[in-house]
Amino acid sequence: MSGTFSEAVQLLDLEQKRSFYQFFALDLTEAVRVTIQNEDLPEAEKVDRVKWLNEILSQIVVRLRGLGWERQEIVIPEFEKTVRHWVGQNSEIGWMVSFALKRAYEIAVNEKSNAANR
Repeated sequence: MSGTFSEAVQLLDLEQKRSFYQFFALDLTEAVRVTIQNEDLPEAEKVDRVKWLNEILSQIVVRLRGLGWERQEIVIPEFEKTVRHWVGQNSEIGWMVSFALKRAYEIAVNEKSNAANR
């Protein structure tokens, strides 16, 4: 996982942040499904990858619940640090997490742009 996403997420408005976290979670649940269904992976590796993806998913839920908190801008960099930590536990999930992050951000930004153009 390269680059930083904290600064970009901090610039989103509240609805965009909510959308970002929701789509990030949605894509990670798909990553879990793909991992579990991968017949080429040993069971121990599947469990290990799913374990770390689940840790990230639990942090997304915390961030979604905290969107109304005044400290939200402060905790976004901590969220990135946490995500990087969990990816560091099994680097094989890195590409899935990076894909999910980029896609969630693009959807969050584009959703608002598309709504404004209607």
